[in-house]
Amino acid sequence: MSLGQVDGPEDSESPGRYMGMPKWDRPIAADRASPLWTATAALAAVLALAVGGWAIFDQYAASRPVGEGELFLTEVSGAAEFYANAAASGHDPALTVRSIRNDLKVEAVSVLGADGSFVASTSSNRLGQKVDGFLAGALENFAFGAIAQPVMQPIELDGVEQWEPGDVLYRVITPLSDNGALLVEYDISALLARRARQAAVQPLHLAAGAFSIVLLAGAALLLIGRQGAQRRAVQSAVERRYLKERSAELAEHNRDLEKARTDAVRALALAEETNRVRSEFVLMINHELRTPLTSVVTGTELLAGAWEQLGVEERQRILSDVVSDGRRLKDLITQMLVVARIENRSLQYELRPVSGDALHLRLQAMSPRTDLWHADVRLPSLLSDVDTLSALLVSLSDNARTHGATVVEISPSEGLPFEPLIEVGHRPPAAAYFLVRDNGPGIEAEFIPHIFEKFEKRGTASGTGLGLYLAKLMVEGIDGSISVDTGPNGTTMAVGVPLNARALRVAS
Repeated sequence: MSLGQVDGPEDSESPGRYMGMPKWDRPIAADRASPLWTATAALAAVLALAVGGWAIFDQYAASRPVGEGELFLTEVSGAAEFYANAAASGHDPALTVRSIRNDLKVEAVSVLGADGSFVASTSSNRLGQKVDGFLAGALENFAFGAIAQPVMQPIELDGVEQWEPGDVLYRVITPLSDNGALLVEYDISALLARRARQAAVQPLHLAAGAFSIVLLAGAALLLIGRQGAQRRAVQSAVERRYLKERSAELAEHNRDLEKARTDAVRALALAEETNRVRSEFVLMINHELRTPLTSVVTGTELLAGAWEQLGVEERQRILSDVVSDGRRLKDLITQMLVVARIENRSLQYELRPVSGDALHLRLQAMSPRTDLWHADVRLPSLLSDVDTLSALLVSLSDNARTHGATVVEISPSEGLPFEPLIEVGHRPPAAAYFLVRDNGPGIEAEFIPHIFEKFEKRGTASGTGLGLYLAKLMVEGIDGSISVDTGPNGTTMAVGVPLNARALRVAS
């Protein structure tokens, strides 16, 4: 058998229909006829037999006479249970016996006390009277009893006399749970009429029989239609298979086209971003490097050409400006070179235990204008690169001054004291935080998502736009994070640094 081949019976009705078609493309038996046809036909037949059988059985049961014993046990016992439940619920006995009389369609319903007196009855003129004879004996023996006998007092309903003394009624007594009894009185002629049920076929039974015949006919039609459905299912299976193959081919082409479109969009976006970065870099080089370079050249030319004419203070001021601009130029070039080294993965970080005292001394030497925490504050041992961490904190403080801050302070914190507006790097699970706070004007809300991007600057601010981008690269290199919170009264940048796990274990 070839790969993908499925053996199945040929179409017996048209064996030449699939002549020349590969065998694995021919519909198998399961494709030719849905089992729903057979299942529906079988269900219709079973339902028809069930409805017909029910009609025959119910007609037989309806034609069978009902004996008094069966009738009394069904009706009177049920009435006694109904009365007991109503009495337990606090219902009025007079209303309860009237309800029982209406439901049973009998002549009278009464409740007898333990002494045989009528305590509730649909005939109010009998209240207080007592039963005697057979009924009194049944009450005394707390037993069920039925007897046909004449009534001794008239039976009234709402003051109207219904039965006169001497009229014969069928009287049934059944005990109640409270030592009383329920007395139900039937008219004998009505009772005989109820026994002789109609033996004729009932309309419901005729309708059920007709319904079963219709169901059997429907089942036969379904079996006949199944043959035609088989032929249509075979052709439909062939068409579905062909359409499925063509649909799969189209879907594959669409996926290729979508992938090509996505690649083209990504390439276009990358090219546009590259052009934007190149343009911004050229503008930055043109402004940020040429400005201090021009100042250095102009200052040195002035000193060289007019040294004797300038006073000592004037020469000192020009030299100071030249030195300041030269350092600025050096810092810009160094910053760009560091970014290039980090992006080319040529700058390595060595994470080792760092003490708080060592970091404090390093920051004092590198940034004397920044307010630092007191040296007597004990910090836990950190796991970091002390040179990179010091340069990172100094870079953040210098960046704050570049953007308008006059006061910058660095202080440690055991936890992150705010919910960051933006965060870069990976927040360590166990960390100490260094908060770089300034009193600057804050960061505009629309600029916050871009502050760590390359060459991004606010308005006409000086600098290369690489300060925070470089900070992002450095904090990622030392497995830490930078979290930012800002407002009109200043900005706080929290640098999260991993704690020395070994020192924590020793301390614990």
